[in-house]
Amino acid sequence: MDTAAADRGNNANGKRFILSAEALEAITAELDELRSTGRSEIAQRMREARSFGDGVESGESFAVSADASLLEARIARLEELVANARVVDSGVRGRGTVGVGSRVRVKDAATGRVADYRVVPFDGTALSNGTVSVSSPVGQALMGARAGDLVRVELPSGRHNTLRVLAVSRR
Repeated sequence: MDTAAADRGNNANGKRFILSAEALEAITAELDELRSTGRSEIAQRMREARSFGDGVESGESFAVSADASLLEARIARLEELVANARVVDSGVRGRGTVGVGSRVRVKDAATGRVADYRVVPFDGTALSNGTVSVSSPVGQALMGARAGDLVRVELPSGRHNTLRVLAVSRR
């Protein structure tokens, strides 16, 4: 990973993971658990599966191998999150400025649709439940905005959307 990307809190693909200290701690704990207990359990299951049948060709061995692959994929994802995390304090932004923990009311400039969001620090949350991650295009565009600002949301498709920030609060 290039140093400039690391300084920006981005990975080699330009993806940054903005997390609260609590979220980073929870991810690190899960990662430690998967590396130790998760891997040990998989190894034990593989030994048991091999004792039941025709070596690596038994159905149970294939199932354990699939579970091991899922476990390693999860570990790799968590390692990427930890390595590319940028910890933010929800109190770092000034009053009236969008930051982690803010509640934001926006209006789509094209459609007039009004939406309320709570800005959260991790990209695992869905917009449908009223939250927006700071790692999402909407979250990135809103960070640092104030009521009255127009923000341009760059979408993955290459298109963009413009939102007017109507209100920002910390409750």
